[in-house]
Amino acid sequence: MADIAVGHKGYVGVGKETTWGTAVSPTIFLEFLDESIEKGIEPIKSGALIGDRFNKSLLLSGAVDIAGDFSIEVNPDNIGLLLGATLGAETTTQVGATTAYDHVFTPAAAIIPLSVEVGRDVASASDKAFRYSGCAINTFALSCELNSILKATFGILGKDESEETAASPTYSSRLPYIYQMGTVSIDSSAVAYVKSLSLNLNNNLFGDRYVLNAAQTRTGTQKQGSELTGSMDMEFTTAAYAERTKYLAGTDAALELVFTSTEAIEAGYYYTITITIPHVKYTKASANVGSKDVIPFSADWEAWKSGSTAIVTITHRDAQTTDWTA
Repeated sequence: MADIAVGHKGYVGVGKETTWGTAVSPTIFLEFLDESIEKGIEPIKSGALIGDRFNKSLLLSGAVDIAGDFSIEVNPDNIGLLLGATLGAETTTQVGATTAYDHVFTPAAAIIPLSVEVGRDVASASDKAFRYSGCAINTFALSCELNSILKATFGILGKDESEETAASPTYSSRLPYIYQMGTVSIDSSAVAYVKSLSLNLNNNLFGDRYVLNAAQTRTGTQKQGSELTGSMDMEFTTAAYAERTKYLAGTDAALELVFTSTEAIEAGYYYTITITIPHVKYTKASANVGSKDVIPFSADWEAWKSGSTAIVTITHRDAQTTDWTA
């Protein structure tokens, strides 16, 4: 009896393409949780009237749609390239004379194409993997809650799929970022009442780039009107009530989220992710009584752009000397 494919042998790896749609091998293997990437083919059916109640037995292959997402546990070695591909611009600066480097990611119109390879333990003459070329990151979600690892989910649109010989993945030895490593500041002041949070960036990619005189696959993707939203669950304290006051008054808030690893790049310099959002408006702030227990308080927000200041800046401090997106 043939062996059944099992998930513990699966893997997800990514590599930056030099030319959009020209597949490359993975350079980073991700500590992933799940994936849903699929190759869909739109069927073309004949609607001709041929004297029968059923359609003519003619089924042609239409547009190829590569789409889906994957989720990872975030650590210092697996997030840099993905942040660059999500936002589009990267600047790298050495921190003084140390071995630490700050990679500053900001939104840009540029598409940084990736090849995403998924191993699904399919046995044949050689183990197969599925490589998806021309992948652009459409959505990015980040979340963390009590006693959990920082989780990121990336939604992609791609060009095509190929079958490859499965790789032998190698993984980072770095610790992942966890809940206790995180701090939240609102309006430049650290706060102690946020219990969990989430952030969602939608690049709103235009994926219907299919043209005559081309193959069935996409000819590219394009960023459209994008949005950045999020939410926070908080303790309903006197201090936290200030966020409801801002909601009622329509007042801006500035958010900063920092995760600092316990692992040092060198003495006194630690792996760090810093997310800075200068302007948000609360779109909801509610606290309701439903039991004898602690009253939950939640707030939703949406970021907005002011002048030339980036709507969001993500700084990743690590030991990588060059741009992740180079």
